[in-house]
Amino acid sequence: MSNTTNPVRAGSMAGVILVLLREPARKTFRYAMASQIQMQVVGRIGGPRRNLEISGVGHHDPIPLGAMTGELLCSSGIRGGDPGEDAHGTADTAVFQARRGLDNVASLMRAGGGTTDDIGHLTVLVQDHADVADIDAVVESMFPDPADRPARQVLKLGLKNRARVQFHVTAVVPHARQHPSSA
Repeated sequence: MSNTTNPVRAGSMAGVILVLLREPARKTFRYAMASQIQMQVVGRIGGPRRNLEISGVGHHDPIPLGAMTGELLCSSGIRGGDPGEDAHGTADTAVFQARRGLDNVASLMRAGGGTTDDIGHLTVLVQDHADVADIDAVVESMFPDPADRPARQVLKLGLKNRARVQFHVTAVVPHARQHPSSA
């Protein structure tokens, strides 16, 4: 039985209703992604939103590379494109794109006043599961201490063009370190 039987309405944000559940949410079944849509919403109610960009890094969607509300920093998809070059990745290897993508993640964190130490969750989208071991090695070089790594989720998803890897981050940046400018 779904644990949404006793929801408590917490508020709404930009037309999205946020619901607090009396029990922890958990996915208990598998479904074919081709036949359904899964939407995850993370947010903080209240406070102004500040959009973050990295000069030379972007994508074709009319959305910011990252956004902050209070101390919460969430990113859009961050690829391994070189600032000032092709945003979809200029080299075909997963290792190159992972290194460059994590450099872009670090730049986005700096734009929000944070560091990669503030990342609580890292989602890694891959074009081919065969690349996961190589990408993991690059991720582990950024987070060498196994006891101090962010939670991580790896998903196989059809990425556009020559992209082999894409990162999404969720982080908490203490107010004391935030600054209003972006990189």
